[in-house]
Amino acid sequence: MSINSIINTAYTGLSASQAAIRTISNNVANVNTPGYARQTVDLEGLVAGGGGFGVRVSNVQRVADSS
Repeated sequence: MSINSIINTAYTGLSASQAAIRTISNNVANVNTPGYARQTVDLEGLVAGGGGFGVRVSNVQRVADSS
């Protein structure tokens, strides 16, 4: 594995984590907003040839509470 592959793997992980933290921040900031539906982030591992090559955000989904 080359240094570029290692850096790219780390970069994709940090980018996915940043997206998840941003989503959590929005959920916390809007906890008292009427009608706001919280969001969840689905992450997906990037695998090729049996080796891991990072992670990506596969889906950001709205979750409406039934209340």
